[in-house]
Amino acid sequence: MQADRQTIVVAVGGGVVGDLAGFVAATYVRGLPFVQVPTTLLAQVDSSVGGKVGINHSKGKNLIGAFHQPLGVFLDTGVLDTLPVRDYRSGLAEVVKYGVILDGEFFEYLEANVAGSTLRSPEVLRHVVARSCRLEGRRGRARRI
Repeated sequence: MQADRQTIVVAVGGGVVGDLAGFVAATYVRGLPFVQVPTTLLAQVDSSVGGKVGINHSKGKNLIGAFHQPLGVFLDTGVLDTLPVRDYRSGLAEVVKYGVILDGEFFEYLEANVAGSTLRSPEVLRHVVARSCRLEGRRGRARRI
């Protein structure tokens, strides 16, 4: 079966999967709709939001790419329980960066909920992911202006 303008590309995975699927969707027949289903914390709060899709080149990171907004992003914070500690913590580092750079009140929330973040509390993760997505969405729009 061949892809056509009615085909929807669905990216299920981390940031690399989302970027590659988004790039293919952006370039094949000048753009196919696509949906992100990020499965890592970093992908949930960063790469699945904002529409920047790209692939790396030997000369540098994300040198080949496009801006292609997904039809939607489906987040399930429950999948974060399956991540190795190292991968989970790399996502938390991005979250902390949002608090430090973009939202002092959010940073205070993170400080007050270190245990919940570390233990992957569903309630804390839902708040952290939702707030991070809003901040990244705003930051992404500002970069494109």
